[in-house]
Amino acid sequence: MGTLTVDNLNVNSTLTATSGVGKVLQVQQTVKSDTFSTTSATYVDLTGLTVNITPTSTSNKILVLVTTNGSAASTYNTMFQLVRDSTEIFKGDTGGGSQSLASMQARDQDANTLNSANFNFLDSPSTTSQVTYKVQAMAQSGGTSYVNRTATDSNSQAIARIPSSIIVMEISA
Repeated sequence: MGTLTVDNLNVNSTLTATSGVGKVLQVQQTVKSDTFSTTSATYVDLTGLTVNITPTSTSNKILVLVTTNGSAASTYNTMFQLVRDSTEIFKGDTGGGSQSLASMQARDQDANTLNSANFNFLDSPSTTSQVTYKVQAMAQSGGTSYVNRTATDSNSQAIARIPSSIIVMEISA
């Protein structure tokens, strides 16, 4: 048995080795190595960046880790959001006006640049049925967004194509 003390937060907690609390019960991953593009100014599914997991208890959590790579032409933005089944679960609050609500944003200053957009979220799906986590993307109005490639996608050693991934882990409660 050990004691975990976090002084800065004034939290003391004792966990026993046999409790199983916080234990990773299962891991699922999807890797997207092909490219994607969209001109949609509303969110669309980022094809191939979806993963399914079936929690073993309604009290368990799902840790979602997303790594995406975005680019856009002419200083436009690419926005990403995380969705569980059909529910948006991780994005900013409404700020008024026409702001985009997103989990992450990639802004391009150079059509030869690929920007990494990574985010993590601890979800409480409260089910033992299969759930589907997916990433959606949208382009800033008037632009084109690209995933896993630069806007120019030129055939040069200096221009990379980089894969994206989504990993989900069931964590015991």
